[in-house]
Amino acid sequence: MRVFISYKSEYRPFAAQLRDRLQAWGFGTWFDRDDIPEGAYFRHEIQKGLEASDVVVGVMTEEAFQSREVMWEWDYALAHSRFVPVRYHDVTLPYHLQGQQYIDFVADVNAGFEQLRHALLNPSPPAPRPPAPPTSTYRIDGDVSGKNVAMGGVMNVYNTVYNERGEPVPNRRDDIAPQTKTEKSNRAVMLDKVYDSWIVGVLQTSVGEGGKFDIGMQMAPNRVLKHRDYADYDLPDTSADILRVFEDELRELLILGAPGAGKTILLLQLAEKLIEQARADKTKPIPVVFNLSSWAAERKPLEEWLADELRTKYQVPRKVATEYVEKEQLLLLLDGLDEVAEDYRNDCVEAINAYRASYQYVDMVVCSRIADYEDLTTRLNLTGAIALQPLTDADIADYLAGDEYAAVRAVMDRDNNLRRMAETPFLLNVIGSTYRGMSERQLDPLTGDDSVTRLLDRFTEERIREGSQRSDYTPKDTRRYLTWLAKRMVENEVTTFYIEDMQPAWLASKRHVRHYQWSIRLVVGLLFGLLGGLLFGLVVGLVVGLGIGLGIGLLFG
Repeated sequence: MRVFISYKSEYRPFAAQLRDRLQAWGFGTWFDRDDIPEGAYFRHEIQKGLEASDVVVGVMTEEAFQSREVMWEWDYALAHSRFVPVRYHDVTLPYHLQGQQYIDFVADVNAGFEQLRHALLNPSPPAPRPPAPPTSTYRIDGDVSGKNVAMGGVMNVYNTVYNERGEPVPNRRDDIAPQTKTEKSNRAVMLDKVYDSWIVGVLQTSVGEGGKFDIGMQMAPNRVLKHRDYADYDLPDTSADILRVFEDELRELLILGAPGAGKTILLLQLAEKLIEQARADKTKPIPVVFNLSSWAAERKPLEEWLADELRTKYQVPRKVATEYVEKEQLLLLLDGLDEVAEDYRNDCVEAINAYRASYQYVDMVVCSRIADYEDLTTRLNLTGAIALQPLTDADIADYLAGDEYAAVRAVMDRDNNLRRMAETPFLLNVIGSTYRGMSERQLDPLTGDDSVTRLLDRFTEERIREGSQRSDYTPKDTRRYLTWLAKRMVENEVTTFYIEDMQPAWLASKRHVRHYQWSIRLVVGLLFGLLGGLLFGLVVGLVVGLGIGLGIGLLFG
């Protein structure tokens, strides 16, 4: 008999003690430190170990209950082999394990070992399923598999609970069920809205269609509450493989970086790949981008805020928005944690963690500036974190490879300040957009402390000039209106502008507020006057009725 030892890495000394006892009793063992070869992909090795084992012994601790890795191993054992839980700490069992008989090591360790040996040598026959504790359905890439499932990246686990009659009770995440025509239509519309708003409207506008920065990444395990249970994880060589990183981190990821490091661009590159997946496979959740800055306005529970954002930002009907959230049909791409008002950032992290405790099957990515995140006293409860690195010389050369950038390359060879600025993806994009096609003489000198400001000023002037050629607004008008809008956004702590967010309070003076109020009253008065005039006209005549109705509407409006 071969025994797989499943545990949370904090309790490796006790797990090693279990291994030694099991081997002394003559059992074969699978233990991560012994059986994962150096340099091997640990998740594949775990899968092979589970498939080759007859029994999984699970060390029950509070940390194990919070680990997707450990819970996945236990769910696999419940579905495919035999599971023997060992209670190492005085913990309350989660619902789906409360029907399991366990070996108790809390009161007496020696007695616990004797009970474990007896349980392994004398297995009890399996009980009939109803009303047994929940088993598990394993879904990979939309298929429901049987035994000996190949792991292949990430496995989504959904517990199937049975009622007293042995009938399956649907999980909140019920997207495996056949969809109605309306649900399919809503899903397609939602995917199109996210794609048009963020991929076409932001990503392709920023880096061009099909364009991408090959941003360097490094693991940042100390930035999250959860961390890997087994070995170290080697990041891929290119950020083009961000989907693989996301899946290897169990579809929970924190992206950190300096201002302009490319966090949002990387998030949207991932979103584009996830939208492709969701369009090809209706069982995949719908990836939706949200900006966290608006959370601080009312500081609602995250599920309520998400439903509100779906209605206001994506024009999703209230009922559909609520179903998306409650049934865990969304994949959350949360940008701008650092843009939440500073006084409420820790509260926002706690709201995200509370949401994850209630909605455990929702996949999530969060972006934040690294310095602002490290200033927080609360950490996100996610599996993994990565920190973005500056662009390399090769990345910059590749981006500026065209003949139209010859002057930029020449100046950069002798201007270290320009070279350092180009290490930031945002500023490299600004440099390329601003100086494309210019000669060396036309390039502004970019030395000094205000070099970034002067670069951004030049970039802004170029964009305003180009926009004015396609608009009725003069460059002066455009600057004036954008300056007004920027001031109002700063005052109201808004970082992403939606026309729906504009309120009368944004108006700059009491005179403007009065004009707005009189305009609304006049319009409402005329509408009600017209309606009343039409009704009154049925009695005294249309012309007279309309005249009286409009007069009354103007007066009272």
